[in-house]
Amino acid sequence: MRKKNNRGMGEYQINKSTKAKEAIIAVLSDGKWHQYNEIKEKSNLQNPTVSKYLKAFKKLLEKKEDEKDSRYVLYRLKPALMAVAKFMFDIQNEWQEMKKTLFTTKNPLLIMDRISNSNNVLMIGVLEILKNKKQFGAEKLDLGDFAPALDIMYDRYRFLTTYLLRDAEKMLADIDLVQYLTEIENRLETDD
Repeated sequence: MRKKNNRGMGEYQINKSTKAKEAIIAVLSDGKWHQYNEIKEKSNLQNPTVSKYLKAFKKLLEKKEDEKDSRYVLYRLKPALMAVAKFMFDIQNEWQEMKKTLFTTKNPLLIMDRISNSNNVLMIGVLEILKNKKQFGAEKLDLGDFAPALDIMYDRYRFLTTYLLRDAEKMLADIDLVQYLTEIENRLETDD
């Protein structure tokens, strides 16, 4: 889902809030039960922030009493949401890897191959989740639930392809065609 417009918050606060929410979801999406202090420690957030978002996430979470010590409550993301959260984190990781490839290589074929492989991996991830949705307790989940993720994949593909085309145009404009053809002809003559 696209991020909501947070009135009265600047870009810094919105980014900080988003990162805090994602840090908590990352901890809770591993399928294990976590105590409050563990969530706080693993997310590297302060008490008020963790408390605020655990309350805000109550529809997304399962809670139970800690069997070892009844003074504590354990939390985890609902199983139906774990696979989707993992998928979204995978998209973010793929995007970071894509940016590294984009800015560390000049080979457009390598970049296009990376884009294609990345989109294939992510699409297979969607199909695997849908195939195994009963296993996650998410029978109602369908392809429409992944529309934002699929939009991200499409937008990323369009962005990177546009970037490659723009750079290719610059490179082509810098080539002196006559000189280029002459160099090739000279090389061909020496090979004979």
